[in-house]
Amino acid sequence: MKEEKPNVQDFYDNNTRRFLRLGQNQQTRNIHQPLWAHGARTLEQAVCWSNELVLREFRRLEGKLPNQRLHVLDLGCGVGSSLFYLGQKVGDQTSLTGISNSRVQVELAESFRSTEAGGAHCQFVLGDFLSLPTLPPVHLAYAIEAFLHAEDAAQFFAQAADKLTPSGRLVLIDDFLTERGERDDLPPKQQAWLADFRSGWLAGSLVSERRAKKLAGQSALRFVESENLTPLMKLGRPRDRMIGLMRSVAAPQMRRSTYFRALNGGYAKQQCLKHGLVEYRRVVFEA
Repeated sequence: MKEEKPNVQDFYDNNTRRFLRLGQNQQTRNIHQPLWAHGARTLEQAVCWSNELVLREFRRLEGKLPNQRLHVLDLGCGVGSSLFYLGQKVGDQTSLTGISNSRVQVELAESFRSTEAGGAHCQFVLGDFLSLPTLPPVHLAYAIEAFLHAEDAAQFFAQAADKLTPSGRLVLIDDFLTERGERDDLPPKQQAWLADFRSGWLAGSLVSERRAKKLAGQSALRFVESENLTPLMKLGRPRDRMIGLMRSVAAPQMRRSTYFRALNGGYAKQQCLKHGLVEYRRVVFEA
């Protein structure tokens, strides 16, 4: 059987409906990492915590720019769950745009718009965040677990910087290599975890925060702040242990399917987090 080598677009076109059907919280259609912050008491609140962090950044901008129509851009919007969350919280004078290179995701997001409380403020665009279409000036851009998929991290920052207004902000919530994860002398097992994470997650931009800062700076984006969110995650869930067992007996077969390769990559990511090779972080830049 020939091994599939998908790109990000094909991966999400083929698997988005399955992810939604098997997701941890189907009510929100949110497939992001649950973050058990002190204010998160339910699974729904945990999977939406990353959205709440973006909302807090929006509130800061709102206070700084009163009576101005703000434009928010979701870089890698999925089926719109984060934008719908923001749409419920922000005023009518806010414009919310999501971009995805997956036709299936954009079609689903558009179909959900009429039934979601915040849908009236949202629009969705089929496109590539490495080559953004013409858009109104953006005050706040964010990418939740999407920057990792960029084939060219430098181009990602260049495109975001081109759309941001002066003092506009870019928020990344994603996985970043640690200093340990960058080392060349890692044990073979840890090297294999990183390789499986990159392959299964299509992680073309799994870089360190230090590297991200350098690339962002080349596009005149100033680093503002960073927060390690890894302590808010629950690692080693029963589901992850089950995948680990599957991987121990059928890893070669799992790598032949895009979906099972993703499961394998997710397990590898858990190992990378547990062993300090990767951290899940919020990183903020300003134009």
